[in-house]
Amino acid sequence: MSVQPYNITLGEESPTFQYTPVRDGPVSEGWNSSYSGNTEWNNLEDTVGVGTPYRRTEVDGAGFSLVFHGTALYLCLTTNSTNGIDDGIGDTVTVALTIDNNAVGKTASASDQACSSFPGSEILLFAEGLTYGSHTAEFIATMSDIHTSVNFYGGIVTLSAGPPGTIVSSSPLVVDDRNPEWVYEGSWGQGPATGEITRTLSYACAYDSSVTASLTFNGSAIVQLIGTLSANVFGYSVEFDNVETTYNGTNYWYATDQTMFFAGGLDPTQSYTLTLIDFDANQPNGPPGVNDSGCVNMEAVLLVQATLPNTQSTSSISGTATSPSSGASHSTGAETGGTGQSGGGLSGGAIAGIVIGALAVLALILAPWLLLSRMRKRASAQRSGQAVFTHSSRGSTPHPPDPIPYITPVQSSFTTDAPVSSVSGGAALSAGYRTEKSPRSIPNNAAYGGVRSSPGPLAEGEMSSSSDPRLANEILQNAPTVDLVTILNQRLRREQADNIEEPPTYASG
Repeated sequence: MSVQPYNITLGEESPTFQYTPVRDGPVSEGWNSSYSGNTEWNNLEDTVGVGTPYRRTEVDGAGFSLVFHGTALYLCLTTNSTNGIDDGIGDTVTVALTIDNNAVGKTASASDQACSSFPGSEILLFAEGLTYGSHTAEFIATMSDIHTSVNFYGGIVTLSAGPPGTIVSSSPLVVDDRNPEWVYEGSWGQGPATGEITRTLSYACAYDSSVTASLTFNGSAIVQLIGTLSANVFGYSVEFDNVETTYNGTNYWYATDQTMFFAGGLDPTQSYTLTLIDFDANQPNGPPGVNDSGCVNMEAVLLVQATLPNTQSTSSISGTATSPSSGASHSTGAETGGTGQSGGGLSGGAIAGIVIGALAVLALILAPWLLLSRMRKRASAQRSGQAVFTHSSRGSTPHPPDPIPYITPVQSSFTTDAPVSSVSGGAALSAGYRTEKSPRSIPNNAAYGGVRSSPGPLAEGEMSSSSDPRLANEILQNAPTVDLVTILNQRLRREQADNIEEPPTYASG
């Protein structure tokens, strides 16, 4: 099933990663939330870490899982084989990634663009080209000695924003915690926040299943719940689309702008209700030890709005559609621009007819000139020995025909041509929402390379590519327009045969 890809960035502090055996504790017992400037949180509980966040473990068999509905997963990490201790034993670390119990993970250098948001990582572990659907990813680290460890920084998951041709909003709709569309049940407080998405948050500490915050929305293909993690956060649940999922939000650092829940592949024409619950049914007695409050902190919901092909937007919720870092403003309702009745002038059909006719005339005028120009350029290049490259730019950013790959055993086909949500939290990472697009060369052997096979035998009357490309001027000048258009289409098809997409076909009018 082909989908419109959309990339979600998840920092290692996101509770959507379910860590084993311990989410946050001593490295000798499980995973420990660390920063490049603070390697331990002891005596620093509820403070903001310094540098790049990562989660570290020295436990053989430690791992984590992630459930997602999409087509690819990219994980960024570093393995440490000696920890500075030379005991004469060959210390090694082996990492493995399985998807639905199948070992499909590949490794590459973290210089790959998929790890550009995680400075300090050295290894990219990924699985891509998955059949679109629900998947369970499991990461396992095997340590040969107590002096080995793994640092995990976070990753990217590729979701669906709808079928191909879906129009995706350039910026997400930020529905902050003060938006009147939220429905709060139970005891909730409100306070300031220090993140970049909003400057406010709502919190609950009763740790009871009756304490909820709900939001109903439509017109969106992807939803992210954003919150703040701190030492008083424990378990919470999210009910969405008639499914309730529990999460462990234990985090002794104070971390803002964390993805607490996400879902993709939504139908923009349907309404959905997301409910945050300050309770984890798997831990009904509340948190033990120093984490004894059982709170949950909610900042906002991000809605990636989308319009399906041949439909109109149906969103009825309002919020902030600008960059999240601009603040937590929101509107109180949708505005209309009048009665919707049009004034006088030409009808839509008449205008469309004029435009189509003008384009047809322009195509007939430009076709002979374009053909002559292309043939002269190719003939000149053949005489000089230079290569002539052609590419299609229809529907994507043009790529050079022979990109130079990174010097790595394997390279992922991750590309920022799809929008990227970079909400990952952390002191050194920008928590702002990023949807800019940039070109990226994809090696020919990468998944989804889309290299077309060579065309079959030439049809009767079609010119061979080995023939002289220069046509006599008098033939072109005296040829009927229909023949000129036919020749142009044939040459374009041959020259574009090694490209991902076919060239457009011009009509003879």
